[in-house]
Amino acid sequence: MGKSLFAFALAGVAAGDDVCCYMGCSQKPASCNPVGQYCSLSSDNCVNNCAGEWCPDSPSPPSPTPTPPPPTPTPSGATYCPDPSNDFFAEYGNVQWSSSGWTIHGNARVSSKASLNLVGGFLEFDMELSGAHGGVNNNLYATFPQGGNQGIGSYCDSGGSCSTCCAEMDFTENNGHCFQATTWHAARDGSDHDGTAHTGSIGTSVHIRADWTTSNSLSVSVDGRLSSGDGFSDVMAAYGAVLYSSQWTGWVPGSCSGDGDLAASSFTVSNLRIQGSVVQGPEPTKCSGNYSVSVV
Repeated sequence: MGKSLFAFALAGVAAGDDVCCYMGCSQKPASCNPVGQYCSLSSDNCVNNCAGEWCPDSPSPPSPTPTPPPPTPTPSGATYCPDPSNDFFAEYGNVQWSSSGWTIHGNARVSSKASLNLVGGFLEFDMELSGAHGGVNNNLYATFPQGGNQGIGSYCDSGGSCSTCCAEMDFTENNGHCFQATTWHAARDGSDHDGTAHTGSIGTSVHIRADWTTSNSLSVSVDGRLSSGDGFSDVMAAYGAVLYSSQWTGWVPGSCSGDGDLAASSFTVSNLRIQGSVVQGPEPTKCSGNYSVSVV
């Protein structure tokens, strides 16, 4: 084969022709044999006899762009710094509101007006227990009323004597300021009365934080002591969690000494922060300014 077969005749080459090229198809029609010349008669001639690259009129489609990995999950919803006097019910008893929580004296209970989905978010608060008596249960917990929270008549829990029963998550139940239990009552019908408890000692000041992943897991830190379990993601999404805090007698964790004097006992919740979204009820007060959150 003579060298004339490899001569470039650019004037006779168009970008849409089937031709043999020598500087890559991306440079077509530059460095390509015209249509009709030996090297451009077939891909076999081009590749095997002319040492070129066969460049058809319709270039192969580019490889699809790989699907990027999903972004790192961020906490869902908004960050709330509730104004308890507006965002909570005082269901019964002696309750004093503060800008970020409440003080309960004697037999009393408060509850959030909103039902919240906390999946991917968190709940945190402080408790001051110097006025709490041993033998008296002071607490903060969540249950999942199907119709949301309209007040005391909406109440459900997993207690042994519950008349309307539902799942319950006890972030903390304290025996005065001596001992506490974090308890999962995971049965959705409220039949898990005893629950699965994680316990330990406490003092007069306690910081508690609960973090939910997006994969149905919940971890609770009580002054850095961690426990974990079910995240209740199904009932969170369907009904939302109503937050409750109360003081009562009849059961306490541990065996601390105390007089069990409910009327004389008091405790305070403060610095309540919530990351989540509203499922039912009015939206709580959002935090103002920049408030950083951690992602689990």
